[in-house]
Formats: sequence, C-alpha cells, structure tokens
Amino acid sequence: MILSTATTAGAKAIHTSESNIKDNMSLLKDDKAIKAASKATKVPEGQLKALIDSSEVNAALKSDKSLEFDISTFVWLNVGACLLILGMGSISFFASTLFNRSNQAMVLGAGLPFAFFLISMVIQQSDSLENLKYFSLTTLYKTDEILSNGDFGIPLLILGGIAAVLYGMSAGIFYKKDLPL
Repeated sequence: MILSTATTAGAKAIHTSESNIKDNMSLLKDDKAIKAASKATKVPEGQLKALIDSSEVNAALKSDKSLEFDISTFVWLNVGACLLILGMGSISFFASTLFNRSNQAMVLGAGLPFAFFLISMVIQQSDSLENLKYFSLTTLYKTDEILSNGDFGIPLLILGGIAAVLYGMSAGIFYKKDLPL
C-alpha cells in the first residue's frame, strides 16, 4: 500500500508513468520523487528509501535464474586446495628437517613451491610449454576437472600421497636428529 502510493506520487513529481517507476524503482529515489512520495505516504524519506531498496532486492532475487549451489563441487574444490597446501607445506617441512642450516632449508623449502607456482603461470601463458606441467605440483589441483565433474581423483590422491610421504619422512628424520639444546 505504502509503496503503491509512493509510486503514484513519485511518478507525478518526475513526470513519468507509474509502470516506468515499477520497472525501475531507483527512479523513485530522485529528490523530487522521494519528497513527493514521503509527503503522500507520511513516511520519512530515509525509511522510504530503505523500503525501495528492499523492494529492488526482492525483485532481483525473484528474477535470479542462477545455477543451484553444488555442495559436492564446493567440497572437492576445498579438499583439492587443502591437499595442494599440504603438499607444498610438506616440501617446506621436509626441507627444514633435512638441513641444519636455515638458508639451505629456505632455498629448497620456499624455492621449490615458488618455482611450482611460476611454472603453472608460464604454462597458462603459452600452449607450447604444456609439457612443463609434469614438473609442478600445482597442476595436480585441476579445478576445471572438478567443476566439470571430470577425472580429478587420481591427481588429488597423488597430492595427498606426496604430502603423507614427505611428512612421514620428515618425522623420521626429525626423530633421528640429535638436537643441541
């Protein structure tokens, strides 16, 4: 009722049709239109603007024809990202347990994951360098395959296996180390 009265008063104030305002409610926010609508409905301009905003949001939600949220795809994307992070972290952890000096550990532990990201960026820039994908862990996280429900299970298992093996080896090395206290 309030919005209908506001639409009628606003349309008269800005010299347009009510159907034009109903199609584009933001026209009702015009200074002349909002003052006329506020006067006709006896609702303060601020509250009227909030009501108009709410009406626009409801109209947008009703007309939204987006895809349904796919929970399994979302879960697999997150599992893949987690395995990629664990794989990269396992390299860094392995390097830190393997070397006694921090500069050596940082070269391998930070350099190798950084190189993997650089390789994946280079692959995206040129199709002729597609064979570099075999030298990077980041190419095992296949988001396009996950989104299209393709074959992504084996690469994710490989990522998980790399992480498990490197963390296991790191634990073994760390256990055998004689740490000076």
